[in-house]
Formats: sequence, C-alpha cells, structure tokens
Amino acid sequence: MERLIVEERLNVEILDISKDRGLVKELLHIGDKRQIPCLDIDGKALYESKAIMAWLMDNLDQLK
Repeated sequence: MERLIVEERLNVEILDISKDRGLVKELLHIGDKRQIPCLDIDGKALYESKAIMAWLMDNLDQLK
C-alpha cells in the first residue's frame, strides 16, 4: 500500500500512530477502532488492506 502511494506519488498522508500517540484519538474518532491500516475517506474509515488498495487504484487520478 505504501509502495503504491510513493511510486504513484499520490496525495495521501501516511501517519504512524506509534510515533504520535495523539493520532490514536483521531483514529478512534474516525471509526471507533484501533485497527490499522485505516484510510480516512472524507471522515469515513476503510480498514481492510485489500479494500484500501482497491479504493486507491479506483481513485488514482483524483489522488495525484
């Protein structure tokens, strides 16, 4: 997933909750889960890696 984001130069911010504990609150606010990976799509959480990859692929043009 991160490889796709970097290689395609997508405008997607990658956050590491292990480096910023305040992000855990943000993660819980988005989807009430501590589960990662999590893609925030306009305030709606998408969790499963395959689903996130599919969404990224479907929206490549919008994210460049």
